[in-house]
Amino acid sequence: MSGKCWYNISAVNSLSDNWKLPEYPKSGNYGIWKYRAIEVFNKEWLNSMSDIGIDIVSAMVFYRGPYMGTKGAHVDVGTIEPLNIVKFGFNWIIGGRGSKMLWYERPKGDLKVLYTPANTPYIQWLDTDLKEIDSTTMESSPTLVKVDVPHKVSMGPAPRWCISARPRLESSITWDEAVENLRSKKLLVERP
Repeated sequence: MSGKCWYNISAVNSLSDNWKLPEYPKSGNYGIWKYRAIEVFNKEWLNSMSDIGIDIVSAMVFYRGPYMGTKGAHVDVGTIEPLNIVKFGFNWIIGGRGSKMLWYERPKGDLKVLYTPANTPYIQWLDTDLKEIDSTTMESSPTLVKVDVPHKVSMGPAPRWCISARPRLESSITWDEAVENLRSKKLLVERP
């Protein structure tokens, strides 16, 4: 593994023209929604990803208000029995000036599964116990993100929406294979 946990990608016209962001959450500070991929992304982009071995089947949409950070970092879980951890996703960010996504080394030890308000499972650790390995501001470019290592968003003064395309859980494609598949089609923006 390269140690890199994100890459910008070329994904022009990937979001469906018919899809709209959900209403702000009633609390005004945090929200999470789950959709079928075809509701959020256009068919051409979904087909182009499938052609390189990445079947996008769902989308998670996250909203965070200004300075609404978390006390921990998490990994995304697909299924509990058997435990299946999501390897990567594609994120589109709207807003979020001053926010940053951070990744950490995954610690050893027992894993405890928790659930989001959208009833999606995840595993969390206190970030004070973790060692940072990568970060990005991830402002406007679609970004391939590694989600099988602890990660979190540190929020700044502006609200932030994240639209995250998720691959089929049963897929055996790894992070490194996803990177290479995107690179081979010249869809990956190289980084230092």
